[in-house]
Amino acid sequence: MKSNYLYLLFICVISCLFVSCSDEDNKGEEIPEWNRFRTTNVLVYAHLSEQNLFSSCSYKEVASSIRNTVHSVALLDRTNAVYGQTAIINTGTETARESKKVPVFVPVSYSNGEKKIIGSTVLFPSTISEMTQYVVKNDCRYLETKTEAVNGIDMLFCSVSLNSEDLIAPAVDVFKKKVNEQTVLVGTVKRALLPNLESEITSNLTSDTYSFVEVENRNRDSEYCIFVLTSHKWAFRGVTETSVSGDLHCFQLQIESLK
Repeated sequence: MKSNYLYLLFICVISCLFVSCSDEDNKGEEIPEWNRFRTTNVLVYAHLSEQNLFSSCSYKEVASSIRNTVHSVALLDRTNAVYGQTAIINTGTETARESKKVPVFVPVSYSNGEKKIIGSTVLFPSTISEMTQYVVKNDCRYLETKTEAVNGIDMLFCSVSLNSEDLIAPAVDVFKKKVNEQTVLVGTVKRALLPNLESEITSNLTSDTYSFVEVENRNRDSEYCIFVLTSHKWAFRGVTETSVSGDLHCFQLQIESLK
C-alpha cells in the first residue's frame, strides 16, 4: 500500500510540473519577443482637439521633425483645407513640400459657414501605387493605402477621424469589411465616443482576428485620442510623445509585423 501511495504521489508531482511548463510555453506564444527589425514607426502630429494643426506653429517646424524622425508614414491631424472662389488651400501641402513627402488629404466634414473642409493629411515617403477612400457617412472618409512598413514588409495603412456619434456604427461597418492581415489603421476619435467605438468593434469584429488599442497621451483630458486597429498579424509596441511647439505633439507609434 505504501509503495502504491508513493507511486501515485510521484505521478501527481510530475503532472503538476508538466502543466506548469505548458502554461509558461503558452504565455511565451501569446506575447512574442519584440523584434525591432520588423517594427514600423507611424508619426501622428496632433493637438488632439478641433484646433487646426498649424494654429500655433509653422510648417517648417513640423517638416523638420518629420525629416529628423525615422518613420514610414506621418499623419497630420486637422490640416483643414480652406476654399474660396478660385482655389482650395490645404495647409498640409506646405509641410509635404518642406519634408519632401507625398500628401493625401482625408476629409472628415465640411463647414460651409467657415468655408473649410475639416480633415487630415497623410504623408508618404514616395509615390503610392494604390489608394482608396471609402465613404463612412456624409463627408467622412476612410483612407486605405498600400505602402512599405519596414524592410520589404508591406502594410495597408488606413486612417479615419470620428468626430460624431453617428459615424461610429458606419465606420465599424467599414472596418468589418476592410480590415485584413495587412491592415494598420491609425485614427482619432472624440474621447467621449471611445467607449461606443470599443463596444461597436467588440460586437462586430471576431475577437481573435484583430487588436484594438487606445494610445495613451500625457493629457488624459484631451478632447480627442488616438487609436490603433490592426489584424492579429501586427502588435502595437508603444508610443513616444514629444513636444513640437506649444501643445502640438508628435506621437511616434511603434507597430511590429509579427511572423
